[in-house]
Amino acid sequence: MHPYSLKSSKGAPFPPRPILVFLIAIFGFYVCYISFNQITL
Repeated sequence: MHPYSLKSSKGAPFPPRPILVFLIAIFGFYVCYISFNQITL
C-alpha cells in the first residue's frame, strides 16, 4: 500500500457528498437561468 493512496483517500479535497454536489448543480443552474433571463430581457 502506497502512502500516497492512503493520503489521498484520507484527505480528499472534494469528498463525495451527493447533497453538496446536488446543491452546487442547482445553484449553477439557477445562476445560468437568471443570467439567461437578463440577456433575453
